[in-house]
Amino acid sequence: MLLYVALAELMIIFSYLNNRMFYDGNFIQVKSGVWDISKKTIETEKIQAVQLSQYIWQRKSDLGSVHFFTAGGAISFRTASYEKLKKLVNFSLFKVESSKKNWM
Repeated sequence: MLLYVALAELMIIFSYLNNRMFYDGNFIQVKSGVWDISKKTIETEKIQAVQLSQYIWQRKSDLGSVHFFTAGGAISFRTASYEKLKKLVNFSLFKVESSKKNWM
């Protein structure tokens, strides 16, 4: 049992260390994983919907989650600063609305 708990804790730590979101003016990239690290990238102009959420127990520590939805799927990023996520969502929606590019 002790070995299982230690192994699970080690996997949680690796998952936390590899969980990153990179934002450029034109792209959003999420890197995550424990052993095989995956990268998901979407163009800002292709965003169709955004969901920003914060659980009750995350309010005191100012944490939240964001989900970007496109025609090709969704990109989720959890447990980040809620204030920074709000700024990212507002800027992303501004880029979508002010862009002259077609989303397809």
